[in-house]
Amino acid sequence: MVKEMGFYLSRHQVFSGQQDEEGLTQEEYMLSKGARFPEVQTIFNDATDHPNAFLYNSVVASALKRMMPAEGILGNSSFERIREEWEKFQCSFPLFRWVVWDPVTLNISIFLLSTFRPGAGKFFHDMIHRWLLPGKKVNISLFFGVDFRIPDFDDRIYTLAEIVVHLSDLGEFDLALRNLPILETEVRLGVSSVYHAAKILEIKGLLVDEKTVLIQEKIASLLHNRPRDFDSDIFTQMQHFLVSGRAEFKAVREVRQMLRLICYFYLMRKEVRQRMEVLPERRHLKLKLGFTRLHLPLGTRRVLSVFVSMNFLRENEVFEDRHLLKALQRFVPMTQLVADSVFTEYRKEERILTLYIEVTKNDGSGFAPEEIRLLRRELGEDLKKRVQQLIRPVFMPRNEEEVMRNIVTLSQELRYLRDIPQVIISFDEHTDSDISFTVIMLRIILPHAKSLQELFENAGLEYAFAVDRVKQVGTVWKKYPKEATVFRIRLPAYQFVRGDQSLDLFRARQVVLTELQRVVGEVRDYNGGMISRQLEVFEKLQTALGSLAQQQELLLENFFHSILPVEQKGLLDPMYIKTLFIMFLEMLDKESVRGKSNAMHTLADTKLLYVMLAVGDFSLKNGVLRALEPLDIAPAQLPTVAVQMVDTLYFGFLYFSESQEAREKLILTLQQAIM
Repeated sequence: MVKEMGFYLSRHQVFSGQQDEEGLTQEEYMLSKGARFPEVQTIFNDATDHPNAFLYNSVVASALKRMMPAEGILGNSSFERIREEWEKFQCSFPLFRWVVWDPVTLNISIFLLSTFRPGAGKFFHDMIHRWLLPGKKVNISLFFGVDFRIPDFDDRIYTLAEIVVHLSDLGEFDLALRNLPILETEVRLGVSSVYHAAKILEIKGLLVDEKTVLIQEKIASLLHNRPRDFDSDIFTQMQHFLVSGRAEFKAVREVRQMLRLICYFYLMRKEVRQRMEVLPERRHLKLKLGFTRLHLPLGTRRVLSVFVSMNFLRENEVFEDRHLLKALQRFVPMTQLVADSVFTEYRKEERILTLYIEVTKNDGSGFAPEEIRLLRRELGEDLKKRVQQLIRPVFMPRNEEEVMRNIVTLSQELRYLRDIPQVIISFDEHTDSDISFTVIMLRIILPHAKSLQELFENAGLEYAFAVDRVKQVGTVWKKYPKEATVFRIRLPAYQFVRGDQSLDLFRARQVVLTELQRVVGEVRDYNGGMISRQLEVFEKLQTALGSLAQQQELLLENFFHSILPVEQKGLLDPMYIKTLFIMFLEMLDKESVRGKSNAMHTLADTKLLYVMLAVGDFSLKNGVLRALEPLDIAPAQLPTVAVQMVDTLYFGFLYFSESQEAREKLILTLQQAIM
C-alpha cells in the first residue's frame, strides 16, 4: 500500500497501466463502460499524429489518471462523468501530491498540478530541492514539467510537474515525510500568488541572482503600471544598486526591501530635483523612516531604515552616514548603526545626495512609537544643520617678530614675586587630524623651581606638546630670572567638532588654558580676558535656561556668538539674552510650521524692547541694517543677533530705551524694511 495525502492507494491504482482487482487497467475498464479519457495536448505541439506528440500527451494523460480520485474514473465513469469530476477536481488546484514508491528504495514521487502560472515549475523545483531537508540540498533523480490543454473540457492551460527524490537513509526518509505537509502549504500558496512565492523564497533565503531577476521583473512592472511616477531612467537607478550593492547586503534583505530602496532613491531624488528648479538657492531635504527585516544566520532582526535625500548648495559640502547617525543619537541616544547597512548615491552634476542606513538600539529594544514621531517631526530640520563644510587646512607660518613682541609685553607684566605666570595662547594650525596652538609663557623662576618640561612630564599632559625655546628675558629685583617659554600643544580635531561639523576653536582654546592651569597652577590669560568674561556669561546663560540649554546646545552657541558688538557678549545680562533666545525658539517653531516668509515678534519691559525678525529673503539682510542707520542708535544701545537657519535669516534686537516713541519708531522702521 502507498500513503498519499492522508489516504491509501494500492500500487496498481497509483501507476496507470497496471490492473485492478478484476484484471482490467483503468483505460480498459473505461472502454468497457463506453467511456474514454479526454484527449490531452501539450502546448508546444498540437499535432496529435506526430510520434513525439503522442508520447508526451500519453505521459500527461497517464499522470492525470494517477492523480485524479480513483472512484471518479473507475466508478461507472462516462465521458460526461469524467468532465464533472475534472471540474470538481480543479477546485482543489493547485494540487500537491506525493507517493512513496516503497520503504526499500526510499524514493518519493512528488506531484504539482495547477492552472498555468509563469515560473511555477521552477518554484516547485527550488522548494523541494532546498527545503525538503532543511540545511541540505536534496538529490532530485527526476524532474518533469509540462504545460498542456484538455480541448474537450476548455481552452485553459494547465501545468503538471513531477519530482522524484532518492533519499540516502531512513532518517532522511522520515524527515522528508514530516516536512512534506509543511511544504505542501507553502508550495500551494506560492503557486497561487507570485507575490507569496517571492515572499516565501525570500524568507527561506533566495539566492542573490534570483533576487536580481525578481527586482528587474518588478521594476519593469512598476514602469508599466505607474508611468506617471516612474520613467525609464529608473533602470539606471536599479542598475546602480545592483552593481554597487554588495552581495552580503543583498543576501540578507528581501526583494521588497531592495525594491523599496531603489524606488525611494528614485522618487526622493526626483522630488528634490523638482524643488531645486523652483528654489535653487535653498536646501531641500526628503526624509523617510520605516521598519525592515534582516534575515541573518541566527534568525530575523527588525531594524529601523532611514532614507535621506538632499541637495548641496556648495561644492565643498559633505554629508555622510556618521552625520546622520549623530543626528539620530541626539533624539534617541542609544541608536547604533547596523554593520554594512549603508548605501549612498551622489549625483555630482545635480548636487543631490541620497543616503540609506539601518539602525537599532544598543540595548536590543525596539523604537517606541513616540520616538518615531519625534524623529519624523524634528530630524529633517536637524539634518540640514549638520551638512559639513570642508575647509582646506590652514597654513600660516608663525611670525617670529610677533612672538618676540609678545614676550617683551608679557615680561613687562612681571614686576613682583607674587605675580602669577603670564600666558598668550594663539591658534597656530589646523590639519585633518589636529589643531595646534602656540603658547608663550612668562614666569618668575624661584629657587628649586622645576622646568616647564619637567612639570608637563610629571603631570602626564593629555595632549602632545613640544617646547620650541626657553630663554631668560630679565630679572625681578635683579635676582630672580624671568623665564620665557614658547611651545606648541596639539589637540585631536575630532574632539572639538560641533553638531554642524564646524570646528570649535573657542572650546579648544579653553581646553589648552585648563591644561596649563592644571600643570602650572594659576595663570593669567593675557589675550583671553574678554574670552573668559564671555565664557562666564555663557555659563550663566546655560544655567538660566536649564534643560533647554542641553536640548538646544548647538543653536544656543550659534545664537550667543552671533551677538554684535562683540564686547556685548561679556557685558549683557544673561537674563536679557535668555528672553531673546526663547523668543527666537518660539518664532522658529511657528515659522517652520506655518512656512511664512517674513515675520516680527516684539516684547517690552520697563528697561528695554525685545524684537525678533524672520526674513525669508536673504537679500533683505543689508536692507534691514541700512534702514536702521538714520535712527542713529549707538551700537551699545542696540545689540543685535543674526542667525541663519536653513532658508530663513533671524534677526534679534535688544533696544535699551525707555522712550515709547523711540520704540515705536524702531518697530515701524523694521516693519517697512522687511515688507
